[in-house]
Amino acid sequence: INKRKEKQERPYKIKIEHKKCIKWIIIIAIIAIFTGFVTPLKTVPYTYLVKTMQGNTTENINEHLPLTLIENKEILIVFSLYLTLLIFSKSKIKLRDLFMLTGLTLLSFMSRRQTSMFILISSPIFTKLIVELIEKYNPKIYTIFNNFFNKFYGKIITTIIILVLGCLNIQSKQNNKFIDETCYPVECAKYIKENFDISGMKIFNDYNYGSYLIFNEIPVFIDSRADLYTPEFNRKKNEEGEYEGRDIFSDFLDISSIATYYEDKFEEYGITHVLTERNSKLNMLLSRDSNYELLYRDDYFIFYKRLTVRILIIIMNMKIKKQNIKSILIIVILVVIDQIIKKIILANKQILPIELIHNILILNYEENFGIAFGLAKGGIIIFCIINLIIIGIVLKILFTQNENKNILKRICLTLISAGGIGNLIDRIFRGYVIDYIDFSPIINFPIFNFADIIIVTGTIGFAFFIVLELIKEKDKNDIKPY
Repeated sequence: INKRKEKQERPYKIKIEHKKCIKWIIIIAIIAIFTGFVTPLKTVPYTYLVKTMQGNTTENINEHLPLTLIENKEILIVFSLYLTLLIFSKSKIKLRDLFMLTGLTLLSFMSRRQTSMFILISSPIFTKLIVELIEKYNPKIYTIFNNFFNKFYGKIITTIIILVLGCLNIQSKQNNKFIDETCYPVECAKYIKENFDISGMKIFNDYNYGSYLIFNEIPVFIDSRADLYTPEFNRKKNEEGEYEGRDIFSDFLDISSIATYYEDKFEEYGITHVLTERNSKLNMLLSRDSNYELLYRDDYFIFYKRLTVRILIIIMNMKIKKQNIKSILIIVILVVIDQIIKKIILANKQILPIELIHNILILNYEENFGIAFGLAKGGIIIFCIINLIIIGIVLKILFTQNENKNILKRICLTLISAGGIGNLIDRIFRGYVIDYIDFSPIINFPIFNFADIIIVTGTIGFAFFIVLELIKEKDKNDIKPY
């Protein structure tokens, strides 16, 4: 009769406790809700979980798939224990714990990756229910254990048990390798870093070991943060509310499963190298493709270089600065002018020489088999090689060290490049350089051409600015502080 009355008075398992501080906790919680907006992440703390659940990773990646209890017996046992305690025992659960437990359960069923969070956060709740169960059904045992573990020697024994269990756990894994070379491309990553300039590489890799490549500062196509490569994180919404843009994760799935022609996707992304597992479907095709050069291979991984990367893709992926584009246009214009003049001179060489300015300037025709101004004649191949090296050095200075040059120095380097290219074209296609400007009536000087003029002008100007900078630098170093 007494038990029946007790059940009628307190029929529910939920225990509601009113506390004075709860209103302040709610106020602080409301303020904390909006603190995410002042972080660099902006709305990400609020939208990350929702976007992840909306993405297509929940359909393809094991840890993102919905929880199936029959395949996760450990979680099934935990859920069963909770239900047993809540339904068949007199243990009461606090409302806040019930909400927390319900939310974690819902998250776990939506994505199995959340089960770890369920175990960690719900453990204290489970412990409280067990303690309450022992306290109600056998108060003597509860009192004995409570007194024992709250005393000094009880704490010491508890600490020793934890240390022993921890040491046993460490000992069992002491001989394990920190990184499993069967799962991660350890040696291949070393090979890449030792033999390549990774700044210019675009590597296609598999999902599983992308994080290891990032750890080694190697650029990747995708990594284990696969949800960040889905449309929800890499697209913008259109007027209809749908995402538009690249779907990197789906492209990875299509390439690795041979659901699409890999070459089309590699061209779209400008891929230069491919790192994949030796037993992958993709490797079966790449190993037979003459467009892919084998660079590295071990027992588990293989690394290819993609030989044909179309010029258009390279140009699309280059970050060309505005001043570089201007320099290229000026070089092209000057080279075209130089070749047009030479073409005209060549077409009219039968009527030359012609005196343009009496006793000063003659328009002449001469085939120069040497370097500038007809010097050092002979050895056309050597001159072509020297010419190429000089042009390459000048272009590298022009396009890769922009921060150290003012506009006048850029103009000088542009003139040198254009003149060198103009004369190089003659040597390659004609075997000699066409010279036509002749000041022999007033000075004993070799015949030269328009390209020679801009080369000399650019060289003198560049040398002048270098000397000027050295003088300024010396003056700065000579100034001593008081």
